[in-house]
Amino acid sequence: FGDSGIYLVGFTEDAPRNIVVPEMINGHPVTRIGDAGIPLVNAQNIESIVIPKGVWDIGPYAFENCVSLKSVTVLNDTETLVIGFKAFSGCTSLEKIIINSNLHYLGDSVFEGTPWLEKVSVDKDIVVQYGALIDIKTVCADLVLPEGMTCLSYGPFVLRNLADSIERLELPSTFHQVSDIRGFDNLTTVVIKEGVKEMGYDGISFCPKLERIVIPASIEYVSQKA
Repeated sequence: FGDSGIYLVGFTEDAPRNIVVPEMINGHPVTRIGDAGIPLVNAQNIESIVIPKGVWDIGPYAFENCVSLKSVTVLNDTETLVIGFKAFSGCTSLEKIIINSNLHYLGDSVFEGTPWLEKVSVDKDIVVQYGALIDIKTVCADLVLPEGMTCLSYGPFVLRNLADSIERLELPSTFHQVSDIRGFDNLTTVVIKEGVKEMGYDGISFCPKLERIVIPASIEYVSQKA
């Protein structure tokens, strides 16, 4: 149990290969998948999973290396949806992902090594899915992220050695929260467009040349470690 409901941390050994997670277990809502960065117990043989609408957090490593997993459906209808670091990394059979809403936060390397990521990335320089920037292949010194994006993952910038190429970064008004902008060694300016409401934990960090941040009046919350 957690403060806001049940954390699903695994399955019984005889769990079916195709799982529909119930909205309620013993009268309590299921709100999180995974806990403390530990992969789900007995998840290796799952082929498909439907995650109920009340789940707002899929934790780090939750389904990592579940090589039989082919299909994931997330019926989320909460205000936020968070998917943690490497949640589906190494799922080498994962070809279908359906998410009911845009993402609020996406950790690094969430879909690394999946056929789904390869498929959605074909012939695209910037890959945005469910509002999240999940891959980027080329950048310019002045990078303007498109409207409609809600979050980004830092991982692609590192994997493709692109972070040091960016000097100015403009975030769209549709961003849920400024987060995970870190390690851009040559970044001097960040422009946050009107409409963004939060500066999250580690929102902008480890950018040694950063001189200017344009913060809009719409910002309502700034983390102590933003």
